[in-house]
Amino acid sequence: MNRVLFVVTLNAAPASGSLERVSPLRGSDESMKRSPEPDPLAERPNPDFRKGVRGKHFERVQQGTNIAIIAPDLLDAFPDSEAVNEALRSLKQIAERTRKRAS
Repeated sequence: MNRVLFVVTLNAAPASGSLERVSPLRGSDESMKRSPEPDPLAERPNPDFRKGVRGKHFERVQQGTNIAIIAPDLLDAFPDSEAVNEALRSLKQIAERTRKRAS
């Protein structure tokens, strides 16, 4: 099973050019009308959790997900996931060499 590492930054502006604002598509055809927005104050049906199983997906989520939060002061050194991966690979190589010398 592949593991995924999510790197999350808090309180930081995105790097320039990394995100682009895209305007929504506008069709010239009248059939492209938007559906009406649901009323936020309207009553919604209550979900039925009686048949739910507590912790059903817990093990799978624990095996496949890691989250690392990068502090804002480190963003200049780790601007994207590739920089984080490169640093971790280098650290792993150093640790392996140090372990071999100690043996």
